[in-house]
Amino acid sequence: LRQGATLNTWILYIQYACSFGVELVMNNAAVLYYTDEFGLSTEDASAIGFMYGSMNIFARLLGGYASDKLNLKYGMRGRLWLQL
Repeated sequence: LRQGATLNTWILYIQYACSFGVELVMNNAAVLYYTDEFGLSTEDASAIGFMYGSMNIFARLLGGYASDKLNLKYGMRGRLWLQL
């Protein structure tokens, strides 16, 4: 419980909350974009927007797994290499 009191934890929390909020907005904006620009029905545009959001689940999973593996082998430098 003490880790929640550190400044680094709160900075990470705020960054994650902001990035997740942007992702939700972009998923909704994508549906409107597909309906306006490509003339798709709401259902079709929503399906494409859902696929984009679902793809993020797997990308985060694989990125976290790779980051953890590189951290075990190379330490923090391995995590930074993954970001490049």
